[in-house]
Amino acid sequence: MSGAGGGSIFETTGNQGQMSSTLRAGLETLDLQQTITFELYKRVVLPVDGFVFWAKASLLVPGSYDASYSLMFEAQGSLHHTTVNRQDPDESFSVHRMVFTSLQPINDLAKIDPQYMYLATTAGEQYAFSTRSGWYKQAGLYHYSGDAVYASLASQILNDINDLGQERIVSNSLPIWLKQNQFFPIYPSYLVPDNLEPPYAVVDITEDSTSPLQSAPFWDRQGNRWQLAKDSVRIVTYGVRNNMIMDWIDSVQTYALNYPEVFGIMNSPIPKDAKRGQTEISTIAQKKAILFDVNYYQNRMNSLSQQIIQSAFIEEFYAPAPIVTV
Repeated sequence: MSGAGGGSIFETTGNQGQMSSTLRAGLETLDLQQTITFELYKRVVLPVDGFVFWAKASLLVPGSYDASYSLMFEAQGSLHHTTVNRQDPDESFSVHRMVFTSLQPINDLAKIDPQYMYLATTAGEQYAFSTRSGWYKQAGLYHYSGDAVYASLASQILNDINDLGQERIVSNSLPIWLKQNQFFPIYPSYLVPDNLEPPYAVVDITEDSTSPLQSAPFWDRQGNRWQLAKDSVRIVTYGVRNNMIMDWIDSVQTYALNYPEVFGIMNSPIPKDAKRGQTEISTIAQKKAILFDVNYYQNRMNSLSQQIIQSAFIEEFYAPAPIVTV
């Protein structure tokens, strides 16, 4: 059976098989039996301020991660490196990009779960693969591309329990807002879980929106440091209707009245309807935005309360280090 071009189905299939065999042979020549090691990491959120870390799963207590994932595996293939140097106002760094070409699909990388990721280790650097690209079925090759972990973000990759630390990270009012979650989940901006469905809210506090309200900090007799400050806080909600957002605003204002030592509200916040559409379904999301101007104390506490909270968090998720005897 022939088509208009004169080639039969069997000839076309044979050509595809021949192309695949040729490409595979070329890859096996180039990769020199090279293997790359992949290790499983789990998303861990610091409870006091919502900061996201990625912890090596082998550090976690069994049962606190999905056992269907492999903690570690190796894959054979060819590596192609590209390095681009960048210079920003606050950091100079190299972006190391890698394309890993494999003869077989890496099924573990295909799993879709925003709580887990695999980091590949090669030449002392860790790579996160974000894309499978350039895939052509007849070629029989699989291309995975990603960047090495940037130097400024290396502190978010936990290869040691002690790297987590025992204190909050942010200096603004974010921890206060994460506690206002009685009506819907609340997340820090840029740290919203992937493909999260409403309802939820996002807290955005930019560096320019934080300013001092007193000329100098105050130290109490216990050595605690207090600095009165102001934040302009933008809250964005999805999937929240009018009555619920009104009730939530009232609850925040009641909290501020009941706990004036925590924070105070300096404006009259109201919800505003925002627009977020999608052409394919010809509709808009239930999106609202609210602006709060608040005052609060930035502090450096010498008490052990935060350390106790953080220590309990560590004990719950992390396996103790083995005791080494000499």
